[in-house]
Amino acid sequence: MLRLVLTAFVLASVWGCLPPQTTTADPPAPPQPDAGLPVQPRPDASSPFHLTGRWGMRGEYAEGIAADLQQDGAVLTGFLCANGLPNTQTPSFLVAQYCGAIADGHVDGNRIRFGTTIQSGLTHLVVDAVVSSDSSRMQGRFFEGAAAPTGPDDSSWNELPGGWQRLSPGHDPIRPDSDWFEWPGLPEDVAPSCRGDGGYDLTLIDATPGATEFTSARTYELLFCGGVVSQLGVFGGDDLRFTLGPDGKTTTIEAGPVPDTVPGLATSATLHLEAGAVTRVEATTAGGASYSFTAASRSRGP
Repeated sequence: MLRLVLTAFVLASVWGCLPPQTTTADPPAPPQPDAGLPVQPRPDASSPFHLTGRWGMRGEYAEGIAADLQQDGAVLTGFLCANGLPNTQTPSFLVAQYCGAIADGHVDGNRIRFGTTIQSGLTHLVVDAVVSSDSSRMQGRFFEGAAAPTGPDDSSWNELPGGWQRLSPGHDPIRPDSDWFEWPGLPEDVAPSCRGDGGYDLTLIDATPGATEFTSARTYELLFCGGVVSQLGVFGGDDLRFTLGPDGKTTTIEAGPVPDTVPGLATSATLHLEAGAVTRVEATTAGGASYSFTAASRSRGP
């Protein structure tokens, strides 16, 4: 996976201080996304989705994947960036390095696909997601690799889904004139965990009779990376509510409910904690099925 080399210091000193410049991105090669996400027909096909706007993705890495989308019917254009969206002060060399014009962007039912290339064509970014009925969220797969994806099993697809929400201006402490999420952070006793830095393995132990969205035949992963990120579903920081015990330690984290996107993913969840660690997770899908998982901590990176 791409590890962006810009640090917060560089962003603060360079992105916010240099004079505005203009740039024209090189045309990226068309992506070939094929993640095989299920598409859920909407009961009222005459109600269009409204996707134009600025979006940010929460995923398994602490990177600012963001998009400025323009929708014209079933066609999506705009820009996809790997380090947040630029503002009027962003120098052109950074825009050219970390943003690219969207290629082959389209809407098919409630499913969208778009992608680009960045870093002079060295890195391909592809989004394959499902849109909520109110057009407020998207959730699905995200690809980042040296070549366009060869299919749904390409190893460069992120293991965990990416959750997209609309961005509001002024929430980025490093770039206050640009857009990013307002992330209130976790309680002091709960450690953040992006890919390679801890997290939890979840094992299904109980479910609504006949429910089949999740299985005990595999384990699921859960991270605290700008929110709750898991194969169960993605919940942003503003979707979380924390309950503290008499000793001031976190006992539960309520996530959601959030609008339904990919069929079978959870729209709400309750995380139970002891001594700052998740021990059990209860999740509910849009169809009303409930699931209960045990949680085992993963070792943190060096």
